[in-house]
Amino acid sequence: MKAFAAYLSQCNPTAGSLIDFGVPVGGLAMCAVAVERSFLMYQTGKIQSDKERKADIQAALEEGDTKLAKELKAFHTRIKTFSEPGWGKATQEYSKAIIQLSERAWGGS
Repeated sequence: MKAFAAYLSQCNPTAGSLIDFGVPVGGLAMCAVAVERSFLMYQTGKIQSDKERKADIQAALEEGDTKLAKELKAFHTRIKTFSEPGWGKATQEYSKAIIQLSERAWGGS
């Protein structure tokens, strides 16, 4: 929620506008995805360095588990960058859920 609060403090989508853009669904979805990414980056209790990530992939290859090595490489690539290819689908899924929130959930009447 702090990520979303920071977004709202910097960007009031309807302030001074003649158009009511409604609730900031996209902003909340982006913040939710950013938080998810941070949890994934820290799931082991610390953020892994590039060297540690490469060592994980190499260990899987040395054990003959090419499927795991491929999955680890894809996972590490995804969490390393915050981009549309890695996080676009998750952002869309969050948006679908967020758009279902009631006006009351947004703090309205």
